[in-house]
Amino acid sequence: MAYAPRFLASFAALGFPHLDDRVHPPTSKYPYRMLRKRTPLARFANNEKPNNLEAKLRTIICPSCSNSIAFNKQWTVVCRNCQRVVKTRAEIYPLGHYQNGSNEELLHKFIEYVEINTSPENWGFHKNVRLPSQLTVIYDSEFCRVKFKLSYSDHGPLYATSIFYGRRHAPDTQQHMTWHKENCLCWHSNMLGLTLPFLEGVPPRQLAENSGDFQKSLENSFNAFPTNDIEPPLELHSKIWEEYGQRLFSIFDLRKPELWDEYSKYSNEFHGLINKSLNERFNIFREIEKIC
Repeated sequence: MAYAPRFLASFAALGFPHLDDRVHPPTSKYPYRMLRKRTPLARFANNEKPNNLEAKLRTIICPSCSNSIAFNKQWTVVCRNCQRVVKTRAEIYPLGHYQNGSNEELLHKFIEYVEINTSPENWGFHKNVRLPSQLTVIYDSEFCRVKFKLSYSDHGPLYATSIFYGRRHAPDTQQHMTWHKENCLCWHSNMLGLTLPFLEGVPPRQLAENSGDFQKSLENSFNAFPTNDIEPPLELHSKIWEEYGQRLFSIFDLRKPELWDEYSKYSNEFHGLINKSLNERFNIFREIEKIC
């Protein structure tokens, strides 16, 4: 594929100089490396721009002793000095005050987040299915389906967003379906680790050997930080849509079986190489899941 994106930086270090650093020039020898496990306030130590929630938390002080705050193991905000609980998780994180309400009300507010952050209608999507019992909304277009699911988190932010892409035949409530007499995965979420490298023409072997580095490069390129939360995944996918648009959606288009066959073959080869490595290194064997 001859297409060279505007966003992707740092791929030259991985052997793909045509994916040059035209927008985000590397600032270190390993520009694609980043810390994965970080507390919500850790980015301040690196002088990184905080999100609105973190900026708000920085202004919180303990009403008892006016000391600074910190997170405890239950992810509530406590005073560093007297250990008083200043804010609970439900008070800190988006949609927290809906925790004890109805699923219908919670899903309604979640849909507002989805539409504000991704503007699905601008991409030809219309809201087709609402599943309050699963806190899920599905948007359909002529190309594909996109599922947004809100999940409760036991740690960190109270709720997290998961986003899946499916072809038009994907069922609303099941992750798998029978296709050509075989059980196949029909909802797909690995955009950074598989789908976008496919669009960029990264060979499966090169991706399998450097999968973590490629994904981190994409995260840096999109200014996306690995986190479980409501808005960051939505913002990331909005940026992905802006960059790839119809090229991404077309992969899942039932009217383009040749492109899907190419993607399916790419996925099988990549996962086959990953499984081979796991088998050789750890004696772990996993079957390659078919996709449809």
